[in-house]
Amino acid sequence: MFDAKARYVRGLFSKVPLEYDILLGLLSFAQDKRWRAYVVDQARPMPSERILDVATGTGLLAADFARAISPKGYVVGVDLTLSMLETARWRLQSKGIGDRVDWVLARAENLPFRDDCFGSASISLALRNVSDAQSTFREMSRATGPGGVVISLDFARPRNRVFQLFYYDYLLGIFPLFGRMISEAWGRTLSYLGRSILRARTGEQIANLLREEGIADAVSVPLTAGIVCAVYGTKRWHTSLALKRAKRLGGTGQSGNNSAGEEDESEGEKNDSSYQIQQPSGHSHQIVVGDCRDGY
Repeated sequence: MFDAKARYVRGLFSKVPLEYDILLGLLSFAQDKRWRAYVVDQARPMPSERILDVATGTGLLAADFARAISPKGYVVGVDLTLSMLETARWRLQSKGIGDRVDWVLARAENLPFRDDCFGSASISLALRNVSDAQSTFREMSRATGPGGVVISLDFARPRNRVFQLFYYDYLLGIFPLFGRMISEAWGRTLSYLGRSILRARTGEQIANLLREEGIADAVSVPLTAGIVCAVYGTKRWHTSLALKRAKRLGGTGQSGNNSAGEEDESEGEKNDSSYQIQQPSGHSHQIVVGDCRDGY
């Protein structure tokens, strides 16, 4: 189900997938590569880990994560806009790293994955675009294993008043005007991006949302004069989860070949044949639509 904002955002970005990277470079003053590198550094991906990238867009951050892991790990990019995912898949395949990324068409507020199945979860420059930020962080936290990093990178309002004058004029005046000179679709997209940034949450407000979803140590770090803010922390271990994991690792007295964990995964394979955990060499790399929760 799509609410009005989700339909609007999907319609807006479905018209500019090939140009999105150019738009991002203009909006970020060509700093977006450095920001993504910061996100990857803070997420601390392990070589063979599963990594979740929510609102992946054209897969820029997913590609950076794919380069940071070994062939035994993989990234799952999620987006609600099919044309964005198609562009992302094509671009990563052309760069030779497509075998490390899978794509899922889904909403950030209702991720189709099992609990605790990713080593980290990220959302980059897209929190303003979701309909419900709290639900998005709840889902990201749920899908991330205890001890994993949940991180948000998004545009913010700089604190320096002199810089604000220049930046706001750029966002609301020059930026949309430039877009309209190219096409109507560009003009609408750039106008929306500028307005959404002026309404964006502060880093501390985002940190508070993360803390409410079990990311107790969430911190906010402004980057590039405060025009973006990285907010991140680790999902804490709950006693109930620790006991459950201990039981699955042998506390039930069952043999290692018939553990509860393996039973759960076998049941997942029975319930969902469309998308399952496989080694990268066995990935289909199709864009998956629907509920994959039993498959992860």
